[in-house]
Amino acid sequence: MASVRLDIRSDMGKAEEIEILRKLAVAIERAGDTYLSSLFREELIDWVQTQINGDFPPDLWRAYAGLRDDVVRLERGREDLANAVEVRLQAVKRALRRSVVRIRKMGHRERRLSRSIDFHNAELRTERKRVNDECAQKLNLQKELDEANEEKARLERELIRLKAGMYDLIEKYEGGVESEIGKTVLASTMAGAK
Repeated sequence: MASVRLDIRSDMGKAEEIEILRKLAVAIERAGDTYLSSLFREELIDWVQTQINGDFPPDLWRAYAGLRDDVVRLERGREDLANAVEVRLQAVKRALRRSVVRIRKMGHRERRLSRSIDFHNAELRTERKRVNDECAQKLNLQKELDEANEEKARLERELIRLKAGMYDLIEKYEGGVESEIGKTVLASTMAGAK
């Protein structure tokens, strides 16, 4: 068992008080595994030395009480923060649920609109095809009309040529348009041309 003699006086300087503390710590450490050895650790000695050098009293109980109060405040703050986070989380969940409902409704609306657009596009294609078919039919009819008009003009020219040829024949063989046969042929030709 080691013994330590400590000469403590009220007029000691900072360095002397720190030296006594160090001697006490060394003596406790030599004693082995004791309750005091868990108290007089190097970290405590450093903290007390810092307090003394800074002209602050090394009041362990006040430091402990202050830390304990800090822990209580931090715990309350943590609980308040946890409650605030929970409230905010519930609000976010509600907002997300509403957003999901809106997105689903938008998806349903989008599908309905898509079907409506597809339907109108099909109607438009059908109408476009009908208009194109009518245009093609009108073009074909116009082409047939043009061909018929060309044929009519050709036949009218042919008729005029034949009439002229007939007139020449009448003139040549019957003695002219003035004869009875010429008048009859000419009248029937003119009536047939109308």
